[in-house]
Amino acid sequence: MTTNRPASAGQNIMSNTNTAELANWLERYNLWRRDNDDVREEPEGLPGLYIRETARLVFDINPLLANALSRAASYLLGKHPGCPDPKEFGEWIDLAVEILRSRNPSGTATGIEAIVCADIASRQAMGIAKYGTTVADNPLELRAWLQHAYEETLDKAVYLRRAIAEIDSKGT
Repeated sequence: MTTNRPASAGQNIMSNTNTAELANWLERYNLWRRDNDDVREEPEGLPGLYIRETARLVFDINPLLANALSRAASYLLGKHPGCPDPKEFGEWIDLAVEILRSRNPSGTATGIEAIVCADIASRQAMGIAKYGTTVADNPLELRAWLQHAYEETLDKAVYLRRAIAEIDSKGT
C-alpha cells in the first residue's frame, strides 16, 4: 500500500502554518516517504521548506536535531550534496513531530526552564550516542532503573556535600 503524498500546493508555511499543522504535515510526509522509499522531495521544494521551518521551531529544545534537520532541508532543496540516511531521517522527523506536539500554548519554555530543556535534549543525544537507544526504548527491568537512580542520587549527595564543604571552608 502506498501512502498518498501530503498536500502542499499553494501553502505558505512561513505565515499560515501553526505547530500542530506542521506536525501533522510532517507525519504524513514521513509516512509517504517511508512507503515510497524516497528521501528527495517533489519538485515544488516544499518538504525542504517545511523541514527548515521545523528545524527553526525545535532549535531551542533540541539544537542537535535542529542542525540535522537543517542539513536535511538543504539536501532536499538541492543546496547540499550529502543525502541523509533514510532511516535516520525518518527518526529525526518522528522526534520533531513529538517535540512540536509537546509544545505548550505559549510556544516554548523560557528562562531557566528553557535551559533545563536544552540540557535534557543534550543528555538524550549523548545517551543515544553512547548507548544506541533512548531511555524509553531501553529494555532494562524496573529494578535496574531504580538501581541506576539510586547510584545517581548517591553521586549527587557527594557533589552537594563537597560544595557545602567548599563554602564552609571559605567562611561564607
